Amino acid sequence: MEVNDILLDSDQELVATTAGDFRLGDASNNLIKYIIVSHIGNWKEFPLVGVGVDNYLNSNITADEIETEIKSALQADVFRNPVVDASNFPSVIDVNKVSLKLQ
Repeated sequence: MEVNDILLDSDQELVATTAGDFRLGDASNNLIKYIIVSHIGNWKEFPLVGVGVDNYLNSNITADEIETEIKSALQADVFRNPVVDASNFPSVIDVNKVSLKLQ
């Protein structure tokens, strides 16, 4: 699913148009990263959204368990059938062709 929002550059700064307006577009990749990194309760409007993946980095959680946790969090937001590959966890998680490097 495509999520239209204000776009950010690689430094997480707002992208502006030549007219000075904020550039809008598909922000799905950023939203996926934010949901995986944020913790439950970080989003005051949606207190149950978030994975807090850094809590799992030094734990005994399996790749299947973290995949389930991420899928559940993404489905609770706007992503209906996310494709999650945590086979390289804890170094990399791939979600809908977005690669999130953790270490």
